[in-house]
Amino acid sequence: MGVIFIPIFIYHFYIIFLKLTRKIALPLIYIIGFLFLLLTPTPYIYQKIDTYFWGNYPRGGLIYPLYVLFFIGVFIRCLFLLFNAFSKEKFPTIFREQIKYLFLAFLVATFGIVDYVAKFGIALYPFGYLAALGWIFIIAYTIVKHHLLEIHIAFTRVAIFTLVYFFIVFIPFFIAPRFISISLWWFPILLMGILASLAPFIYNYLRRGAENILLAEQKRYQR
Repeated sequence: MGVIFIPIFIYHFYIIFLKLTRKIALPLIYIIGFLFLLLTPTPYIYQKIDTYFWGNYPRGGLIYPLYVLFFIGVFIRCLFLLFNAFSKEKFPTIFREQIKYLFLAFLVATFGIVDYVAKFGIALYPFGYLAALGWIFIIAYTIVKHHLLEIHIAFTRVAIFTLVYFFIVFIPFFIAPRFISISLWWFPILLMGILASLAPFIYNYLRRGAENILLAEQKRYQR
């Protein structure tokens, strides 16, 4: 299920890194992702299990091609944002170097799309995990070599991000069975959409507060 949010989280990361504002696009792709997540237990996403030479693997259902198109579309959008930022000369050299390596990492990660081929009944070994390892290696190199992120700030952002979006997923899924049983299946979806729309604002508010505290402590330490 978590695979559904891979392109969404990466897109969100690049939006934050490039300091862009996407008040409509970001909540929208979260809503789409949650809709796919709700359909995951149904045959519309995975209809059966196929057996290949490497083991068992799920076969995509009726609307699974729509998710693949969504995945590819978000990936292409991320590449465009990075390329567009890199082409602007106003950014300092170190920032352009960071963007360059992020772009390279993302190009490597796109090979992970091979994992979807077997879900259409084609016996191609899903080696997408190698692309994921390549992405991690390049990102780690960029953090160490080109100071992509202040590690303590990065961990704080990840913790806040995880906390906020955990509750977005947890609350609707916790109450969903109760409302589905009384034919109000639409309410958890509506609630999820509202929470997804508010999430970026909550995240940014908490992030700014935490970063201000961390930076203030860092300045006191440097004195």
